[in-house]
This record gives sequence, structure tokens and C-alpha cells, in this order.
Amino acid sequence: MTSIYHPWLGLPHAIGADPREGQGACCLVMAALLLEDAGREMPPIERWLEMAQRGEWEPLRDAFYRHTEELAQAETYSLTLLEDTNEGLGIGIVIPGRLLLAPLHTRGVSTIPLFAMPAETTYHRVISYE
Repeated sequence: MTSIYHPWLGLPHAIGADPREGQGACCLVMAALLLEDAGREMPPIERWLEMAQRGEWEPLRDAFYRHTEELAQAETYSLTLLEDTNEGLGIGIVIPGRLLLAPLHTRGVSTIPLFAMPAETTYHRVISYE
């Protein structure tokens, strides 16, 4: 696995921001870039970004579950839906032994060990690309 995400660590969260530009990072964009770098696909995220910008969390949640299938355990490049009742939704992507995410607080893009994730965390692989 390449470490294209290392320069992104610490960037602030910004919906729609491309972390390669160095100004901010969006979890959807990061996930799409990492999947693309690994030769995998992600559903077109433009519509998902529009929903996030409008705060349409329920339709975004539905789209995530419609385009993914749950896995028995985390796999590299699997996704997890991060829900915060006050802030909306986010997507984390599994990198070896860790989860890459762009939380909405000041810490910015970070990774956390998978063992630190709550036991009820579910991981998903993309199955639909429409």
C-alpha cells in the first residue's frame, strides 16, 4: 500500500476539499482517492457530496448502505460510516491496522488503531458503482 495519505494528516475537515491541494480534506474525497490508488472503485461521490453540503444525512446514510455490503471484519480499504448526531456523518477508510478519518474537530485528518474502534463498528465494501 502506498502512503499517499501521509501529507493529509492534520489537514482540517472541509466538505468537498481535495486533500492533495493541502488546504483541507473531506472524508469522501479521501476514501475515493485511496480506493482509486488501490485500483478499486467508489460510487460517484458528487451526489454524496451534495447531500453532505445540504446536511441531508438520512439520504446519505441510505446511499452508503445501498452501495456497500457489510463485512465480517475490517479489511484494508473497507469503509465505515461514522455517525455523530450533532455533526452529521463521516466515512472512515481502513488502511493497514488503522482507520483514516477526517473528524470535524480541530485535530484534523488522523488515523486511529482499529482496536480502538467501538466493538459495534461495522465495515463495508463497495458493491455498487451507480
